[in-house]
Amino acid sequence: MTEERYDALLLGGGPAGLAAAERLASGGMRVLLLEREAELGGLARSFRQDGKWIPMTYHHVMGIDTVTHAFLKRFGMWDSMIWRRIKVVFWFHGRPYPLTQPWHIFTFRPLTPIERLRFVRFGLTCYLRRDWHALDAVRCDEWIERMIGRRAREAIFEPLAEMEFGTPLSAVSTGWLGSRLHESARNRDRYGYPSADLKTLIDRIAAAIEGKGGQIMTETAAVRVGRETVEAVGPDGARRLFIAPRIVSAVPPEILLRIHEEPDRLDPELATIRYRPLICMCFGSRHLISPHYWNVFMAPPLRFGGIFNHTALHPEGGASGEYVYYLFSYADEDSPLYRASDEDLAETYLEDIRTMRPGFEYLWHRIFKIPYSTPRYGLGYRNPPVVSRYPGLYHAGVYRRYPCTRTMHTALLSGCETAEAVLKRR
Repeated sequence: MTEERYDALLLGGGPAGLAAAERLASGGMRVLLLEREAELGGLARSFRQDGKWIPMTYHHVMGIDTVTHAFLKRFGMWDSMIWRRIKVVFWFHGRPYPLTQPWHIFTFRPLTPIERLRFVRFGLTCYLRRDWHALDAVRCDEWIERMIGRRAREAIFEPLAEMEFGTPLSAVSTGWLGSRLHESARNRDRYGYPSADLKTLIDRIAAAIEGKGGQIMTETAAVRVGRETVEAVGPDGARRLFIAPRIVSAVPPEILLRIHEEPDRLDPELATIRYRPLICMCFGSRHLISPHYWNVFMAPPLRFGGIFNHTALHPEGGASGEYVYYLFSYADEDSPLYRASDEDLAETYLEDIRTMRPGFEYLWHRIFKIPYSTPRYGLGYRNPPVVSRYPGLYHAGVYRRYPCTRTMHTALLSGCETAEAVLKRR
């Protein structure tokens, strides 16, 4: 088995791992980043369709994503950003109701006039309150019922929690949901997307790492992590031993605990973190489902939670002028939906789409089953520390930025934060 030595090893080539590796390489460290997939980017990686790179899952840049803005500027992509004023619409029985601006609530017919007034108070509370940590241990279903009422909780927030968050409302922390709604209220409707495509940003970050002496190895799986060592299997099947005094883990905690040789000595917070699996289907069509970018389907219930019209944000997102959509479903790995074949899933989803748009047809479709899509931010969620109690180990990723939501911005922010901690302790 060959041995190689570095200043720092990074596990995971998603935005958090890439951001950390780029900052460490800029700080003069000799780094090696290991990624098990063929493409870098994690949930932000892309696939090739008819000669064009298309993101695997839906992505957008919000006006408040300052860290993402900084990366786009550094890597020459800011001036060509596409910005749109978009609407988030909630579908009830075939009719879309926007809920982007505060005044939209007054035309939101699924609620009674009294419930709408309560909703205004609820929205003002979410917008004005900045620190939500005092409500981290408060059940969200109870808090929402006090704020808006039981019927609104049952008709809107309970199905929304299952569709959007992948968990029952009773298991959601008020602190987390409040923080998420506070972010949404601040941003409201300004969304952007890099015209060059998301893969260009990922590729430019990777090129910067390598340009500063760092190395990146894809299709390489870490099989054992120890104190200052990572044993991995490369794409050629050969085992290699990498040695470094610093290891940055940007993989889900469940994976790290499974491959670490001393899991009992790791930070106790890691063992409490669980992820929600996700099915995401990206598909192209000549048929328009909705002109709106963000569509949440509330009633009647469908087998997916929502559809993003990618071309409403990025008109040239398709390879040949088609509409490009993202459809998503949260489903446990042992559920019939998750276990279904890709073709069966595509037919299942097509049935539901045709209830809204009869005669709808795909031009193409790609289905991705993602076992680690988002941490389950339940009651009592605790962030692992940046600097682990295990010698030489550091943590990076969205899982340690609660109550921030799972976005590329959060991942980049975490990677930069962890890299600064590594450099400071050097």
